[in-house]
Amino acid sequence: MQPQSRRILVLSNFFTQGYGGTPESVLLLACELAASDIAVDVFCNKGLLRDVQGLSALPSADAAEAFSRGTPDLRHYGAVFVAGSWNRRAPFLVLRAALGGIPISYAAKGNLSRIEFERLRDMRRIPYFFLVEWLVFTLARCVIFSSYAEQRASVLPAWLWKGRAVQLEEPFRGGVVSAAKAASAVPTLGFLAEISARKGLFELIEGLGHYLSEHGGAPVRLRIAGQARPGSEAYLESCRKLAMENGAAACIEWLDPVRGERRKDFYRSLDLFMCPSRFESFGLTPLEALWQGTPACLGPDVGVLEYLRPETAFLRLPSLRKEDIANAIATFAGNIEDWRDKGRAWQGQHAMTRSNAEIAKDFARILLDAP
Repeated sequence: MQPQSRRILVLSNFFTQGYGGTPESVLLLACELAASDIAVDVFCNKGLLRDVQGLSALPSADAAEAFSRGTPDLRHYGAVFVAGSWNRRAPFLVLRAALGGIPISYAAKGNLSRIEFERLRDMRRIPYFFLVEWLVFTLARCVIFSSYAEQRASVLPAWLWKGRAVQLEEPFRGGVVSAAKAASAVPTLGFLAEISARKGLFELIEGLGHYLSEHGGAPVRLRIAGQARPGSEAYLESCRKLAMENGAAACIEWLDPVRGERRKDFYRSLDLFMCPSRFESFGLTPLEALWQGTPACLGPDVGVLEYLRPETAFLRLPSLRKEDIANAIATFAGNIEDWRDKGRAWQGQHAMTRSNAEIAKDFARILLDAP
């Protein structure tokens, strides 16, 4: 095997802080592949960044100097991995890779799920999907789904990817555990995400209001960290309006986006991390919270649920109805010390059923030796 065959080119829309879970998952995967002597370069909207497996964190959003301009020379790579959809730079490189016999793997990262085609404004994606995205999907030798939840939610009919699809979880590294925290006087819930309808913030506030109406005067606090996804500003305002109407506003602390190393301190400030997403192909934030010793409460269609050890300190919502969210808050608040103990027991622990080494080994086989 020639040296260049141990170098992978990842095509990602973004590879800086503040752009959701895909850049984070790419960095985590690169770090794990390094143990198998595989180097990873990333080509994104800012250019090409070489040897990302040596990074300890994503570059900041304004770190343009770290990237080199120009199109990557595909002769230097043994495989191309397209991470995420709607990448306008990907089709040309994918076509060149296919013509050159370079293995191509594609992970849509949940961006081709039905939930992405609900609004009228989403319909503008359809022409691009059939003209460009379809090409990437067709030329990929292997299609990677992060979970069965993502596979089930895909808009692509099963006959298109049958025989090429694999289901493979993402690796996770927790990093340094933040300093010990003192128990808060008020049960504290937390939400951390780029705010959009997909993330379920409206349902969470609705459920919190219902809990307060049934437990008048019960002390509880919700810390919300994030900013509206472009195009979701009206959704954020509807969340704020709902909080005013149902009495939850007095219990809510609105924060700016929390990124990088600051995230671990955010998790440690909570008693329960809430991930009420309507859909997540995987979901790294619950794993981050658990690593910091904070229990997590997850919506029913979050992919990482398929990989968590059953004894892990988490609650699974049966649905995102306000009654079910209120019941989950009540279950936690009524046994808060037990849940705090459960959370501390998982501090610094890998909560998934398979190790990073096992996951990385499968990725290496799939990316470099795609059938």
